[in-house]
Amino acid sequence: MWQAARQGLARWQRQRPPAAFAPTLPSRPAPGPGPGERATALGPPSLLAGRAAESGWRSRLSGLRDWLHSGWSTVLAETLGETLGEAPDDGQGDSPDPRSGPSRVGPPGRSSERPPSAALAAAREAFDRALDALDDWDEPATGRLAAEVRRARSLRELWHLRNEVYTRLAVRHCEHLARERLARIDAALAAGADGRRPAPRARR
Repeated sequence: MWQAARQGLARWQRQRPPAAFAPTLPSRPAPGPGPGERATALGPPSLLAGRAAESGWRSRLSGLRDWLHSGWSTVLAETLGETLGEAPDDGQGDSPDPRSGPSRVGPPGRSSERPPSAALAAAREAFDRALDALDDWDEPATGRLAAEVRRARSLRELWHLRNEVYTRLAVRHCEHLARERLARIDAALAAGADGRRPAPRARR
């Protein structure tokens, strides 16, 4: 019986097809990342490095473009603001906050660089009336300020002296007097910038 079984096994092995003709099962795909795992980008090292370099280059280019745009915008805004400067306030608006110093008004525009002699004389007179309240003419700073007012050839040059007049009046006397004289100066500058003749004021 055992001999018959061995003969049958040998006959079955001879009849089995070779390994080259054996059927092959389809290969299973590689398992993907699990729920808590993060997928990793696969690719040649040179390709990945090129993509990283391209991303960094684009980021630096974008930053440079934004920086240049902001810089040119600032320069353009300052240039236009200086060219199209607003005329000073006529002094009829809200009084300046005594804690914040003189009111913030813009200088006369380019068109008033050479105002009529009457407008320039009226603005100088407003400065002289403000300086009359200073009794320390022996002080070098006061004398220098008065000389700069006399040498001014435009309303724009006088406008740059208004803050110093306000400061000296506020320190020497009080902020109320400084604001009052500054309002008269601003009214004269605004009238000259608009081409209007300021109303005459009685000297106090």
